[in-house]
Amino acid sequence: MSKIGASKIRSLAESYKNECIVTDGSILKCEACDSVLKVDINCAPFRKFLEEYTKKKIPDESSLRKSYVNPVYLETIDKIRTIIGDSDICFIVDETTDATQRFVFNVLVMPLNGAFVKPMLIKMYDLEKTNNSTVMQSINDACMFLWPNGVKYDKVVLIVSDQAAYMKLAISNLKALYPKLHHVTCLAHSLHRVCEAVRDEYDAANNFLSCFRKLLLKAPARVQLYKEVTELPLPPDTIVTRWGSWITSATFLCENFNKIKTFVQQLPNDGKATNDCKRLVDDDVVKDELFNSATYKFLTVAIEKLEKSGLKKEEQWQIYDEVKALLYGFAREKLDSSLNNNPDVVKFVKEKDPEFRLTTMYAPLVSVDVERSFSQYKMLLSDRRRNFTFQNIEMISVVCVRQKFARVPSLGLGRSAEHGRQAPVLLRLFKMNWLVEIAARVLMEDSIESSCVHSVGLRTET
Repeated sequence: MSKIGASKIRSLAESYKNECIVTDGSILKCEACDSVLKVDINCAPFRKFLEEYTKKKIPDESSLRKSYVNPVYLETIDKIRTIIGDSDICFIVDETTDATQRFVFNVLVMPLNGAFVKPMLIKMYDLEKTNNSTVMQSINDACMFLWPNGVKYDKVVLIVSDQAAYMKLAISNLKALYPKLHHVTCLAHSLHRVCEAVRDEYDAANNFLSCFRKLLLKAPARVQLYKEVTELPLPPDTIVTRWGSWITSATFLCENFNKIKTFVQQLPNDGKATNDCKRLVDDDVVKDELFNSATYKFLTVAIEKLEKSGLKKEEQWQIYDEVKALLYGFAREKLDSSLNNNPDVVKFVKEKDPEFRLTTMYAPLVSVDVERSFSQYKMLLSDRRRNFTFQNIEMISVVCVRQKFARVPSLGLGRSAEHGRQAPVLLRLFKMNWLVEIAARVLMEDSIESSCVHSVGLRTET
């Protein structure tokens, strides 16, 4: 590295060290980037950049994982335990099946101390099968992992999950071990069940949505004509795992029905999908059912509100209660049935003890954060990255979820003209964790030649 390059990196590190660069006595670290685990270091331009400015041999990303992931993971777990402290806790749990057909069970934890803390992923389990026994074992193991010096059974106050029968049975059995445990099933999932009931009730509207989706699927000429005639974006996709997406799609078709009808009528009679759409678009039953479906738009609005972070317990319950007041008939019956299968939600929300109400002020009544952790996990497990060991997957997921939700330190941008000139360069450095750590080491060592960079897995050429 040239003296000019070394001087520039040193200047950047010195400018911001008081705000976001810390030391553990042996190495300086950037707080904003310390836990960002980049796995795209094999990108040719990035490797060329690192090798040019570090004059070091850049190893494969697997070497970086072997030498760097575990320490960062352990540091993240220590931070989670510190945040939990002696507070009561809430677990948010759920299970999914990944691309390799593994049954993955995630456990998120947050303290219940009267302040909002984003739920943190603490454990992931690769289950051989999903039933009440494996769920019980996983939750017990998560407690032992969180409290290695002895499980604090009276501190587990709440577990939030979906409404699966095996999940309810498992947590019901756990109440014998955890005396203060309440089990709440996700309110947003409950509203989604009502959305599914609406779809089942209005079969003609559902057929039209399905037919119209097929009409535009893999048909670029039709899509182009659709955009020219309607001047609308493509209809929202109906996704099975996306809460309320069917009602969102039905509402879109209802609100733009005349434009969509004009488009359908201009299509040539060249296929079954086109003929079916032309028949359905003139069907009065379809029109009535699209209108009726659109009147349930408030369900999707309520789900979106419940998906927001930082809502108080009473605010979440009020959103749910307002929806309940608007429902009637089959939809109200579905909601009541779901509420009756929610073991402790009414007791948990309506508890009058002031100390309990204060500590559980920000307790979640939804499991959206565990769903977000699955999204992070599935992004990590791409089509080109299937040979990760589950241990590495767990460590990287724990760190990524924690880093994503952690508060990034202020960079002090705009504090001076010098800071203003350095800000774009520094922000680019923040996206390259390895380079920032190298820069911090430059600040610490007497010379570039004597600096040690083994902690990030970099090796000198031999």
